[in-house]
Order: sequence, then structure tokens, then C-alpha cells
Amino acid sequence: EVNGKTLAYQVDQIKTVEPTDTKDLHIESGQDLVTLLTCTPYMINSHRLLVRGHRITYQPEKAAAGMKKVVQQQNLLLWTLLLIACALIISGFIIWYKRRKKTTRKHGN
Repeated sequence: EVNGKTLAYQVDQIKTVEPTDTKDLHIESGQDLVTLLTCTPYMINSHRLLVRGHRITYQPEKAAAGMKKVVQQQNLLLWTLLLIACALIISGFIIWYKRRKKTTRKHGN
């Protein structure tokens, strides 16, 4: 949102460049572009990732649908991780219980 107006951009270019390479960061006359600059690869940060987009018409219904999809994917990931965590905890408890039972039998006889 800029000055109370919501803007939308569509990604049209993704580049990985050296940190000193700034030729893709100049203003292009007559074009409404935005460039996101971030470090890459993760934890090494030896290069820069440039993600460029051109302005498109903002469509609230498209934005809402996209956001809904992102939330659904996040919820699916959360529930999957929760299910895996529960399975690991239950498996760990079963293994612990069986080992404890074996140890009790050995010491009991």
C-alpha cells in the first residue's frame, strides 16, 4: 500500500548476481518496476537474489484467493508437522515402555 493505494506487481525476472553487480538495479524510463534484493544462498550470502516485477492492475478478489491458498498451505503444513510430532512421541513412548518391561523381567527373575 502506497499513499492509501494498493499496488500489485507480477514477477517477470529472477536473477542471482555478484554483490557488486548493480546493472539490473537502474531505473527504466516509462516502466513501473520494483526489485526485491536479498542475500543468497541461505547462511552463505555470497550472492544477491534480484526478484523484479512489473506493475499490474490490483484485483482484490485475486489477492484474497491467493492469500486463502497460502493460509491453506500453511495450515496443511502445520497439521502435518503436528501429526508427525505426535507419531514420534507415541513411538518413543512405546519403545520406552517395551524396553522398561524387558528390563523389569530381567531384574525380576
